[in-house]
Amino acid sequence: MAPEAAEAVTDCHVHCWREAHADILPAHLLGALRTGRGANRWRRVARDPLITTRVALAADGAVLGFASAGPARAAAAPTALELHALYVRAAEHGTGLADALLGSVLPADTPCTLWVLAANPRARAFYRRHGFRDDGARGLDPFALLPTLRMVRGALA
Repeated sequence: MAPEAAEAVTDCHVHCWREAHADILPAHLLGALRTGRGANRWRRVARDPLITTRVALAADGAVLGFASAGPARAAAAPTALELHALYVRAAEHGTGLADALLGSVLPADTPCTLWVLAANPRARAFYRRHGFRDDGARGLDPFALLPTLRMVRGALA
């Protein structure tokens, strides 16, 4: 991901949250998400040599989705690598784009950890298809204040 794509990735992130979580999060919380905010975070991610971020673009340059993986953020993580983000616009669901993005930042069978909203069965099923399993760890999403669960693929011994 080029740092110049940070604003478009931020906007895609907001749209994906609104689309994917409309049945999970209260409307006022989704309404509080603003496009154009958070681009500095994605610029930092783009410049971090330890994080791999891939962006899928439409023919007109619109961001259709993105994936980002890098070092595990928790000291006690069961793997050295963590999937930090994977978001695809709803119109792209079922097209294979999410599979391709995941594979571009995490080759098949690469040991990895991720956190997902417990109330998002679609995302959990997607990750299960890619070899991730719920390992019993639980958390709380800092924005949504909803339970999260950790999924792991190929945990280190």
